[in-house]
Amino acid sequence: MKHVFGASSHLVFYLCNKIVELDGLNPDDCIFFFTRNYHCPPKYDKIYKNIMDTGYNVDERKGRVFEGIHFLKTRQNIKDFDSLVDSYLHGEDFIWYSQICNNDFCSLFVTKPNCKGYYVLEDGFGSYRDFNPQTFVGWKYPLYKCVLKPFWRRCFEVKNHFITTDHPKFRGCIATTPYCFPLHQQYLRCVGLPFETIDIGFKPDALISIDPLFLWMGENVEEQVYKRLSSYIKSKEYNQIAYKFHPYFFAKSNADIKKRYERLIKRYYGDMMTELDSSVCLENVLMSYKCDFYTDNSSVAIYAHEMGVECYSYIPILRDYTDAYSYVSFVEKFCIPIE
Repeated sequence: MKHVFGASSHLVFYLCNKIVELDGLNPDDCIFFFTRNYHCPPKYDKIYKNIMDTGYNVDERKGRVFEGIHFLKTRQNIKDFDSLVDSYLHGEDFIWYSQICNNDFCSLFVTKPNCKGYYVLEDGFGSYRDFNPQTFVGWKYPLYKCVLKPFWRRCFEVKNHFITTDHPKFRGCIATTPYCFPLHQQYLRCVGLPFETIDIGFKPDALISIDPLFLWMGENVEEQVYKRLSSYIKSKEYNQIAYKFHPYFFAKSNADIKKRYERLIKRYYGDMMTELDSSVCLENVLMSYKCDFYTDNSSVAIYAHEMGVECYSYIPILRDYTDAYSYVSFVEKFCIPIE
């Protein structure tokens, strides 16, 4: 039996690695399906030899297999997908471990005849929501029910919800904390925090996640937020501050935006901050140094809180500029608010 793990972040990779360890799986029977340009941490390269480094989900278009009215292109995409996966499976039965269900890839794996079941893995903040979003609503649902699923089940079999539990191949949910998957507690297996200690070459007093504000607000607002946030952080009189960009910044389409944020950081923090490489896992840094953590709404705060780290959220600042944060965030329960 093979085990195929879908992963696009450090959280999910380390969770998968812990499942392998706890269940005593043979690493040679484990296959990793990486998306969003995620790469295996170097120390695990020699442990896991079956790795599919894909370009899927790098941007919106590369995250799709179904091509709408371009039916021949869809068939070719499915054929290419199967050819890639089958070159690792060699016809053997397998279990699929998915981050979410509402993308093309989960359905493509589940509908393979040699798939004997699937688990849904914790995927950060989205897995802690107390609702299970439906993909096709309104007039789109009859289209999904009567056309897309019957004729293109390879892409749509389990796609109508963030988490699909009513399929006969569904086996359960696996997470790091007991309050993950609040609507699916009866299916939950909690394995605990999977992170490890590392050495980044210096001891930071604080760690800042550079979250993608550009998704919700304009350039002027970004500057105001960073000005106010830097004022608060400077009042703490830290000696060493580390920061890391969210993966969204590394999409080619966001290259100019990343440069804009680099200028903002330089303007308001000067030389007091050190950037961490994109390959560094924030949770590992916090596990190692227990430094203060700053974010808007990152799920990293959930795990940092579990480690005993002091977390700060600047969502109260954001609420002065946008309605996007008018709701009470789950992450705020673990953070000290910055006004």
